[in-house]
Amino acid sequence: MMNGMKKAVMVMMATVLLCGCGEEAKVGDRPRLATADPIKNEEPTVTTDQAESGITVEIRNRGADTHKEQYDDPQKGDVIYDDFGATLTVESVSDKKIVLANGGGLIEPNADGSISLRDKGADTYTIKPGESIELHTQSMDAGATVIVTFNN
Repeated sequence: MMNGMKKAVMVMMATVLLCGCGEEAKVGDRPRLATADPIKNEEPTVTTDQAESGITVEIRNRGADTHKEQYDDPQKGDVIYDDFGATLTVESVSDKKIVLANGGGLIEPNADGSISLRDKGADTYTIKPGESIELHTQSMDAGATVIVTFNN
């Protein structure tokens, strides 16, 4: 996973270097993402529609960092979160919904924002296009908040 983070940082740096001094952004422009494999000495490919489809997973580690991962073409069996003893796996994908299987340890917060340390959580979570779900690991001192958005 660390290797992926290093690659993401290199991609962001390439984006700034290649696109940072370009034309002025207009209101409503989507952010650009440059992708390339520096080991193969490839030229970056710049796209502007990265968040128009698939799912985005935002992970907020308590007391540490926050990062987002984009899955443009999620497939059944893809593990989109695996940390703190909790897993979240894509169970099914369609244009109308994405179903995520909870491997345990992730729960929705209570109405007041607190989390139950005794709740087992749902076996699956269903997300419709344009919607997000916020899940928490069951911990009082560490753990994470995982926000999954269906961008279709």
